[in-house]
Amino acid sequence: MITGFLIQLAVICVYASFALSAPCGGGGGAAHANGGGFVAGTATVSATAYVGPDAEVCNAARVSDFARVSGNAEVYRNAQVFGDSGPGNVRLDGNTRIYGNARVYGDAWILDDTRVYGDARVLDNAQVYGNALVYGNAQVYDEAQLNGDSGLGNVKVYGNARIYGKAKISWKAQIYGNARVYHKAKVYGHAQVYDDAQVFSSARVSGGARIYNNAQISYKARVYGDAQVYENAQVYGHARVYEDARVYGNAQVYGDAQVYGNALVYGNAQVYDEAQLNGDSGLGNVKVYGNARVYGNAYVRWKAWIYENARVYENARVHGHTRIYGNALIYGSGEVKQGAHIYGNALIYEHARVYENARVYGYAWVYGNAHVHGDADIAGDTVLSDGDYS
Repeated sequence: MITGFLIQLAVICVYASFALSAPCGGGGGAAHANGGGFVAGTATVSATAYVGPDAEVCNAARVSDFARVSGNAEVYRNAQVFGDSGPGNVRLDGNTRIYGNARVYGDAWILDDTRVYGDARVLDNAQVYGNALVYGNAQVYDEAQLNGDSGLGNVKVYGNARIYGKAKISWKAQIYGNARVYHKAKVYGHAQVYDDAQVFSSARVSGGARIYNNAQISYKARVYGDAQVYENAQVYGHARVYEDARVYGNAQVYGDAQVYGNALVYGNAQVYDEAQLNGDSGLGNVKVYGNARVYGNAYVRWKAWIYENARVYENARVHGHTRIYGNALIYGSGEVKQGAHIYGNALIYEHARVYENARVYGYAWVYGNAHVHGDADIAGDTVLSDGDYS
């Protein structure tokens, strides 16, 4: 009895092995007249379409017009592949798999180990290759390119995402949700763009950067490292946001500005021109928020906070544990550092220096070559143009 059972088991294993290795899992079908590839009896393939000798079209799949299915490519379930006009329009090659309710059409090329499935669409002159995955309701079209360089699923485009224009997505990038990447934008590295975020024009997002919510990255801006841009924030122009910086709320970074380290820009704040925020270490070292503006060639670093309606501009320098707020203005070559507080309607400009734990507030003006430091408390309508005050 045991011997009989073993024989039956062996027969089952052989049959299962045959079914797995047979075209379309062992279902009925025949070689296609144009190319010799296997077409299941339940599938539909036009006489004008090409199905290569090692390719398969299975289940209820359709391949029509002048589409080419070559290499070890497989089209199955309810997927459809079709070209618009003229031979060789749409092309599948390598070990590609098109399945589910996916559609590939126009002049699209799907190569290597790509997977397109779910209700995804790849069309026009789009190219998807390497180990890319396109699924859900995602669409890739126009002349967009997805290049999954190595490792299955390196590039993922899914959800309701759209990649179009001449956009390029590569390496291990992921685009999902309702995100849009278009024009000549590039997203690569381990970067992610999701929710309703947009990356467009010639912008670049790379490294481990995250762009999400309703954020927009445009023109020639760069976001990289582990930076994040989210909520309704915008980064554009030639601006750079990198390392562990965060830009969020309704904040804007533009022009040639740079925000890096652990700097935070949020609220309605703006950083622009050639200004720099350098958050040296520790999340939130530099903060610019509220309605604050940092611009010109201003340089802000190391735990400085600029907020409310304060302005830091021209060649001003703000660093240390300083606080600039209210309607205060720091400009010219003014410098504020080492725990000083400037607030109210105070002005610090020309070559003035305010440092240590000094306070300047009210309608006070400090300018010229004045130095205010130590426990100095400058208030009211005081005007200091030169000298040393402590």
